[in-house]
Amino acid sequence: MATFLSRIRISYKLGLLTLLGILAVLAVMVGQLVNARSVLMAEKETATRDLVETAVTLVEHYHARAERGEMSEPAARAGAMAAVKALRFGDDDYFWINDMHPRMVMHPFKPEMDGGDLTDYADPNGVHLFVEMVERVKADGAGFVHYAWPRPGDDGAIPKISYVQGFAPWGWVIGSGIYVDDVQAAVWASVRAAVVKLLVVLALLLGASWILSRSITRPISRAVEVADAMAQGRLDTRIEVAGNNETSRLLGSMRD
Repeated sequence: MATFLSRIRISYKLGLLTLLGILAVLAVMVGQLVNARSVLMAEKETATRDLVETAVTLVEHYHARAERGEMSEPAARAGAMAAVKALRFGDDDYFWINDMHPRMVMHPFKPEMDGGDLTDYADPNGVHLFVEMVERVKADGAGFVHYAWPRPGDDGAIPKISYVQGFAPWGWVIGSGIYVDDVQAAVWASVRAAVVKLLVVLALLLGASWILSRSITRPISRAVEVADAMAQGRLDTRIEVAGNNETSRLLGSMRD
């Protein structure tokens, strides 16, 4: 390796050092971007879970009022459904309620589904999502389910991740979800911002490398020229010395 490096010009060595720095910056940036999607997805899932838990707390409030005799149970159920139906977050994201059969109890954007049997309901990939939701609630009381579902107002189904939580007193399953393409759009926005930052860093790195390279190679090239002239017996070569670095001291010694 030492023999190989000894045959490379200093300017090339400095360029190689700059290239290694650029590759290191790229590696770090790529690692961050690869990790960005999983981190963002985890944040979205956590936020969705927290929102569903808030909706369940709202239902518990109506159930408690019925238990205290402040209102009848049918009125409490109707009030809870209306309150959950009106909840919105994000980009018009919503909550729905189905029971443990499963049947749809309330869907804010597809009221035609209310009261319908969901046992055989499947997404375009064959996932019986509501059956899976009930099974998840029976097994763990709550959990995430992956499937495809159209956006409000659209017909095409896109990947979605929903969090569902059971409310045992009324046999309800309350859920909400996030669309995966929203996460992907956020990731691409992060990629574009990262690319802009990377270009700025690379421009600064290349500019600094070019300035430093010239400050090293030009004096060395001058020292080589002076040494060649002295080897040919021309001792009247004018030698200008500026600075106090190693190359400057070399030229000073040659002038003396």
